[in-house]
Amino acid sequence: MTLKSPGRRAVLLNDTSFAAHHGSRHVVETIRSCLADRGIEIIASAASGKAWDEMSTIRQAIEVADVIVINGEGTLHHGAEAGELLLDAVNHPLCEGKPLVLINTLWQDNPGSWTELLKYMDFIVVRDGRSRNALTSAGISVMLCPDLSFYRRFRNHGEPLPERTAFGDSVYRDVSKQLMSAYRAFQGPKIYLPIRSSRRHQERSPALSMRGRIDNLKHRARAAARRLVDSEYRQLPDVDAYVSELGACSFHVTGRYHAACLSIVARVPFVAVASNSWKIESLIEDIGLDRRRIMSSTAAAVEQGTLPYSREESDNIKAWLDLSRERTGSLFDTIAQLAVSRGS
Repeated sequence: MTLKSPGRRAVLLNDTSFAAHHGSRHVVETIRSCLADRGIEIIASAASGKAWDEMSTIRQAIEVADVIVINGEGTLHHGAEAGELLLDAVNHPLCEGKPLVLINTLWQDNPGSWTELLKYMDFIVVRDGRSRNALTSAGISVMLCPDLSFYRRFRNHGEPLPERTAFGDSVYRDVSKQLMSAYRAFQGPKIYLPIRSSRRHQERSPALSMRGRIDNLKHRARAAARRLVDSEYRQLPDVDAYVSELGACSFHVTGRYHAACLSIVARVPFVAVASNSWKIESLIEDIGLDRRRIMSSTAAAVEQGTLPYSREESDNIKAWLDLSRERTGSLFDTIAQLAVSRGS
């Protein structure tokens, strides 16, 4: 049962939807929709990497908020400065007495002082088993819920095309270049499918300025120009188009965590080049996928060749998606309870 807390207000810190990235935008839209389903409106959000405590709109929103939600996606690993900025919310006077929740987070190789800050959080949700083990061994109570990109059901998958391979990009520029080179050299049906959107800014009216709309037009024009040069280049506007195009492929070679997640959602076999944390490795371990799906280099990933899902992998994926949807519901029900308790 979905718990309701009508009329409650939330502030979101580390809003990654400002990045032109299908995975991050999809995650934040899931946060927004799941809170809205429970009567909670996000009244303000701070983009990732921004000094939220210096933004007047965020400070004013926190004063009237019933809950503060921190999206840990892509931030809390290797002691990054942006991560400390988020965790310092527990010490900020404006946040005193308000429920603080950390969700959808990775936790890897962070300083012990950060772990101490977590003790002041009201609710912590990690997205992978390695992060759970790291925190529980440090005495921190957490919930494990798969990445929020797994929650939604997509209805418009394309029909898989025989032997069509999708090549993606990476968080590392040099790996992205290697993947592009592999795509160009590949002999056979193929598309180039980066996870970056053809829309530089989200078009959520009326928030988008005229300057932003012009910027979007330029960004889309560049994507269209690339398509004219290469008819198999696919830089798409939103996650629905991305999943539909991906779903019409038989295999996917990528260097992006969320590209791997969306391959799993679309039931498209993939192999991934390792990223900037253990996120892809832990994802493969948690679901129970073939360890050959993660490679240390682009050359190794391409050399691996197609790797169809085994029956065991397919069964494990179904169980993982079922778990994701169940745990995500529980996650947001807990946030709704915290928002109500604050106002009672």
